[in-house]
Parts: sequence; structure tokens; C-alpha cells
Amino acid sequence: MKSIFITGVTSGIGKVVLDICLREGFQIVALIRNEEQKKLFDETSQLQLLVCDLEDREKIQNVLALLSKKKLDYILLNAGLLNYGEFDSLPESSFEKILEVNLLVNMRIVHHLLPEINKNKTKLVFVSSIVARMPCRKFLSYAVSKAGLSQFCSSLMVEYPHLQILCLEIGAVNTKIHSKAGMELDSSKFVRADIIGKRLYKAMLSKTGIVTLRWQWYLLRKCLMVFEDVLLYFMINFLKFRDKK
Repeated sequence: MKSIFITGVTSGIGKVVLDICLREGFQIVALIRNEEQKKLFDETSQLQLLVCDLEDREKIQNVLALLSKKKLDYILLNAGLLNYGEFDSLPESSFEKILEVNLLVNMRIVHHLLPEINKNKTKLVFVSSIVARMPCRKFLSYAVSKAGLSQFCSSLMVEYPHLQILCLEIGAVNTKIHSKAGMELDSSKFVRADIIGKRLYKAMLSKTGIVTLRWQWYLLRKCLMVFEDVLLYFMINFLKFRDKK
């Protein structure tokens, strides 16, 4: 029987993966933000829910102390936040929160559990984003947090080559993260969460390294990496020209 720890399970990709793991007989430890979210799940001997806000460092330490006593086959760090707006219009607390949830918490979890990860040969799965590779207007702190997460994964792979590590740099998915950030757009045009959740689950079982889950995202990522300087030059000059009009 396989076991997994998952963050970000109340909706979107995380909820899809959680449901698949339940059907496949996994022993699951899932992190939720508050007691109210317990109503979304049927807690059983197969599913253990831990209540902890990822911004609460003291409670995170308590969660990590509990996890260090468990033998985990997989750790899926899926939780993430998005803020939207011009950088100077956002309060300082907003980008501190983004960096905490999207990057620093993941680093703390790995740092604390690394002895157990080594001993149990636990596979680490991180959910990053293609915006880690591209400059973005109104997504600045989100892009920085995901760039940091991707770099963290890459550096972990080099520093600990024996570890099983999967980093998913994905594009836009139809989840609640956009509306929570106050974006007014039709997210139904994005890829469905159930499609990406199923692909994530398959990749978790069979792949390591940096993966995108769609060939379109793969090509975009490669182009961004190859033509980074050229893209940046044209984006800056195009936006300057547009703002003058």
C-alpha cells in the first residue's frame, strides 16, 4: 500500500489527484487550511486531514514533526497562491505571502524531512509554472516565487542526485486560483483541472526531472529558454510603444 502527503487538496489539480489516490488505495495525509474545509472530505482510516495554514510557521513545525514519524512514498507539494496587479499597487504583505506559500514552505518541508526522505526513498513532486521562465506583467511576485521553486528543484536534483524529484512547470489550468486573485477572465478557456490532475498522477508514478504535461507547454517552455533575451527585448519595447499611444 502506497502512502502520500499532499498540500492544496480542496479544489483544482490537488483535489483530482487526491480522489485518484483514494480510488487507488493510497494511505493519504492531506493538509487543509482550516476546520471548515473538513466538511469537503470524508475522513477515514485511509485519509488523514491535518489543519494548518501554510503561513503559520509554528503549526507547520507541528505538522512536520508528525510527518517525520510516517513512512511516505510520495510528497506532493501542490498548494499555491496567486496575486494580481501592478507591483507598486500591491501591499508588501501580499508578495511576502506569495513567497511564503509558493516557495519557502516547500523549502522548509524538504529541509525538515530530508533524513526521512532519504531513508524511505520518498519521491518529491513540486508544482511550478511556465511563468518561472517568462517575464510577466501583474504577476511579478507569483513569477518570482515559481522561478525560485523551479530553481530549488533543479538545485536539489544536482545536490542530491540520488533523490527522486519531479518538478512540473505547467501552464494555465481552469482552477479557482485566478478568481481568488481578483482576475476578471474566462478561465474556462484554460485546460481542465481533471485532465492535468490525471496527467500529474501518471507523471508522479513514472517520471522524474522537469516535466510540462502538455506538448504545447513543452514547446513554449523550450522557446522561452532559448530566446529569453530576444523575448525580453521585444516585450519591453512593445510595451513602451503601446504605453506611448
